[in-house]
This record gives sequence, structure tokens and C-alpha cells, in this order.
Amino acid sequence: PNVDLQNDFDLSVSGNLVMTGNLSVASGKMLDIKDGKYLKTDGNITNNGNIIVRNQGSLVQTTDGTNIGGSGTFGMEKTTLQINHFYDYAYWSSPLNSSTLTFGDVVSNAWRYYIFDATIQDPSVYPNTGWTQQTSSDTFTAGQGVAISAPESWSGTGILSVSFQKGNDPFNNGQIQTLVYIIGTGAQDGNDWNLLGNPYPSAIDFNAFASDNTNVQGAYYLWTNCAGLDAQGRHQQAGYTVYSVGTGATAACSGTGSAATRYIASGQGFFIEANAQGNVTFKNSQRVVANNSNFLNRSPEKDRAWISLTGAQIFSQVLVGFIPGATDQYDRLYDARHMEASPAYLYFMTGNNKLAISGLAQWDGMERMVPLGFKASTPGNYEIHLDSIQGVLRQADVFLKDNDLNLLHDLNNGEYRFYSTQGDFSTRFELIFRPHALTSDDHLMDGLVIGNSGGIFMVYSPYPLDEIRVMDMWGREITRVDADGKKGVRLDLHVLAPQALIFQIRLLDGRMINRKVIR
Repeated sequence: PNVDLQNDFDLSVSGNLVMTGNLSVASGKMLDIKDGKYLKTDGNITNNGNIIVRNQGSLVQTTDGTNIGGSGTFGMEKTTLQINHFYDYAYWSSPLNSSTLTFGDVVSNAWRYYIFDATIQDPSVYPNTGWTQQTSSDTFTAGQGVAISAPESWSGTGILSVSFQKGNDPFNNGQIQTLVYIIGTGAQDGNDWNLLGNPYPSAIDFNAFASDNTNVQGAYYLWTNCAGLDAQGRHQQAGYTVYSVGTGATAACSGTGSAATRYIASGQGFFIEANAQGNVTFKNSQRVVANNSNFLNRSPEKDRAWISLTGAQIFSQVLVGFIPGATDQYDRLYDARHMEASPAYLYFMTGNNKLAISGLAQWDGMERMVPLGFKASTPGNYEIHLDSIQGVLRQADVFLKDNDLNLLHDLNNGEYRFYSTQGDFSTRFELIFRPHALTSDDHLMDGLVIGNSGGIFMVYSPYPLDEIRVMDMWGREITRVDADGKKGVRLDLHVLAPQALIFQIRLLDGRMINRKVIR
């Protein structure tokens, strides 16, 4: 049914308002959508009073083609994360359907205002030539992001509160289109960054946005100030947290908890990478009533691991996941290219693509090796850490192999420390995910026998076997045999020199066991 509000209406008192039909607000009355509350409707909104959406509150119209307007005022209030300096930026986006809302209306006397002109970008230059300084009188464009610093008078630390309101201009609603550009060849290079912005007074689901817009890569990049300034007093572009649809997110900085999620908050600007030039479309179906905050998404665990590099004023994090639907090739929805802006960073290499997030084919429980590159602009001492691990990878040992030094390090037992000269080393490291040897189920394998006669091995099992892999102590595969459900398998390894070997045995029912034997 339609709802006609003839009195002030505070959602912190009444609770969330979910309705079908049209909503109207009478003259002189206020609909106050408080922090964390939401209004959801599939109908039109006529506001002759005042509608205010506060910080993490949300106003959602679910159906494209509905209207919003009236003689009243519309406003949205937002607060930032902590701002430490007048030169700290936030990426903003306007929720108003307004051609007159200026940057100065939102943050007056800011130290700097910037848009990102994708048509003149050059990521090889620092700072990128796409950044174009604006004035406080320049205006917002729906669906576009704007970088705005704190006011010049800012001192100390704290949050910055802003307000989006301009006369009787209503909130954006329905389909919003904005053009994205490519300078290079789209997904084949790194010259195609575009700064977009959530155009609604609610969060949007980036997974839905990426599904609706196949001309953008399935990842977005969110700016934080946590990296601070470099030695030249400039912002470090390493301060981006990255989210990919299929795999998840990396943190921007160590210990901050600042990480992107599936949802992009109202008022938030964000970078994407285009793979074809043309319009992208924001839709009401992408809007959500919750998740309009900086809290991490509580989604089910995926099989993934976060690896970080640290050094003197250095933090770089990468994410690898073994995800159903992903492949070991470059996937639009599962991989995210590295911005390559930090003084030192880790990356995954897929084809010619340097990746900050790599979504790979689902883990089959057997050992997997993932090449890990490293680049340093200056020589120095560095550390590689296993920050976090999820899903079935909790049942794996995670090793880092240093190919230059021929060393294997167990990251589960602590960080790996090394020295590096300046340079780009795409093959220096490998991550090795190796399943734990069985513990509580070992008694089920009491009958497993591995016999050796002059390098001819016989594997006997009380249960049907699926596959046997043999590796050296560096994790390099020597041979792999399909057992096809047999209970006995012969392996001829007599040509090998005497050494320790790892037999990785998978039963037909999926259980795994590792055994160390001597050749």
C-alpha cells in the first residue's frame, strides 16, 4: 500500500521501513533515516518535506523507472575514516541528481580537489597524468568519483563529516550511465583506469555491478590514507585495498583492518579497470539496504591465503584463492591487476599480467605451486609473511621457495627474511601449498606399505588408490601415477640418485596421506 507521512518519522524509533507502493512526505515534515537504518520501496517517492539519510543509513528504490522528487529537500550525511592531515584525501561521489552541487558545497576550503581524466592517463608517470586539479566551484557528475582532501585548516586527527544537499535536487534513482575509457588494449595492459562513484544514497553490490557491466574488470580499488607519505612527501599509491568478485580482497596496510568488501558504500568513489570503451550502467537492482559501512563482509570462507611484504616503510599484500569457477588463466571476475605503484611489492604473474589478486582453479587437495614475483625500487631488507588463511587451505602447509637461494621456508612457522637488490624478479619465489600428513586418520592407513628394492617402489594400500605423486624435498614433482582404484601400484625410480622423497597419496574417497621415504 501507499504510505503518506503526515508527521515526522524517525527510523531509529520505528525501525526499518519496507514497503510496496508509493511514499509521500508532507510539507514541513521529516523522514529521518538514521545511521544503520533503511527505507526500501518499489514505488515512487514524493517529498514535500525533508528526507535526510545519515552516514550508514540507506534509501533504496528497487525498481528502475520509478520516480523521486517533490518540493522538499533531500540530504545525505557521511563521515570518513580517520583523517590525519590536511593533505589526506577521500574519494567522494554524489548521491544527488544535481548539475549544480559543487565540490566546495561538500568540503569547503579543501587543500586540493582532483578528478581523474582517463583520456590522458599515464600510469608510468608518478603521479599519474590523469589526475587533474579542480576548483571548489567545479561540479559533481553522477557516477564519477572525485578526490577531495581535508580542509586547509585541518589539524590533529579525527573524522571529517560532510553533507550532500543542494536546494530541492533529489537523490539519484534508476539507471545512471557514465563512460569508461581505455587508452591501451583493455584487459591486456595497465593503462585503462577509471575513477567511478556510487551514485545512490545506499550501498551497491559490486558483484552485481560487475555482472551487469562486462566492459570492466571484476575488481575495484578503494583508496585509504594508511600508507602515509613517501620520502618525497607524496602519497603512496600502495594505499589501495583491492576487491575481486570471485576471490576477495587485499588489505591496504598492515594491521589497519582497512579492506574493501563486496559492497561499496554511499558517497564512495572507487577505481575500476576498463577492458572496453563504452558506458557502464548503475541500476536500482545493484542497490542494497545494508552493508553501508566499513565493516568487513561476513561471507562464507573461501579457500584463499593473504601474503604480505614488509620492509622499511613498505607494506604490500597479495591474495591467492582457489575458487570454483576460476581458471589458472586470466579471469575477469577473479583476478585483479597490480597498480605497480608501491616502492616494493609482491605480485602474481599470469600471462603478461601482474596481479594483486589471483583466483585459480579449485584446489584438488594435491600440492600446488604458484609463482610469486617481487619488485623493489631500492635495495634493502624485506620480509614475507603469511597473514591469513581460510577454507581448506587451513589443512595445508604453506611454503615459500626462494629460487635464487634454493631455500624452502615454512610460512606457517613465521616470516621469511631476505635481502634484495633493486630490480624486478618475476621468478624469484614460489608459493607451495602442500596438504598436511594425516594425523587423526592415520590409524585407517596402518596397512599402507611402501616397499623399495633398488629404486623400484611398490605402494600397497588396504583402500582403493586414486593418485600417487612423488616429489623431492624442494617440492618439485618427479612423477605422478593414476592408480585407477587399484590397491597396489609399482613405480620405477631407479634412475634417481639416493635422496629423501615425499610420496603424496590420495585415496579414491579423497583422503590424503604424505609419507617420507628414502631412495
